[in-house]
Amino acid sequence: MNKTHIATMGERFFMSKIAIATDSNSGITQAQGRELGIFVMPMPFYINDELFLEDITLSQEQFYQRLEEGADVKTTQPAPGDVLELWDRILKDYDELVYIPMSSGLSSSCETAVMLAQDYGGRVQVVNNQRISVTLRQSALDAQALAAAGRSAAEIKALLDHAYARCREILSQNRQALDRTAEYLLEFETMSAEDFALVFDDPAALEQRKEEERKHRLRKAEEEKAHQTRLQAEREAAQKAA
Repeated sequence: MNKTHIATMGERFFMSKIAIATDSNSGITQAQGRELGIFVMPMPFYINDELFLEDITLSQEQFYQRLEEGADVKTTQPAPGDVLELWDRILKDYDELVYIPMSSGLSSSCETAVMLAQDYGGRVQVVNNQRISVTLRQSALDAQALAAAGRSAAEIKALLDHAYARCREILSQNRQALDRTAEYLLEFETMSAEDFALVFDDPAALEQRKEEERKHRLRKAEEEKAHQTRLQAEREAAQKAA
């Protein structure tokens, strides 16, 4: 049955059965997708001009092995027919579908999906929240939780779109702090919690800490050089004595 009936205070409400789908750039394998209840569109790619589907005709392990062997790998977007086939199969058992492909900034597959969804009368909602890898996976999990909470496909899309807009706003508001963090990590590779707090609370104190760290590292490097010089001198003395 495609409708879950919920009786509340004597009235009848209908909660649509919502499916969640993403693509294999989320890192979700076909087996994991079945376990999680999330549909996964396998991304196509070419290896030495031979077409493969991720986790369908080639496992992730085999893919990385071919990379190590120096194979020529080229990515491409799913064929529109394959996308439609997946959607139609899903919609046989579900009322609506939330489809979350990889970031539109990395592939045109999202734009293609948005265009294709126009023929589904609102039953397919395509989310473009600029995610990839583990963040794309989390977006699919968030969508699944919203569906379980009774949200419609359109509401889920709106909430995920709002979350993306809010993230952009936060990042823009804290751009200088992000730049300071990046500069620190590029120079020192790691950052303590105390120094990270200074990024936001006291940038001047952070610059002082950076200068102290530079002096500390210079001193350690000089000590190590002196130590190696002593060792070399001792080895040479031992060779002469022999």
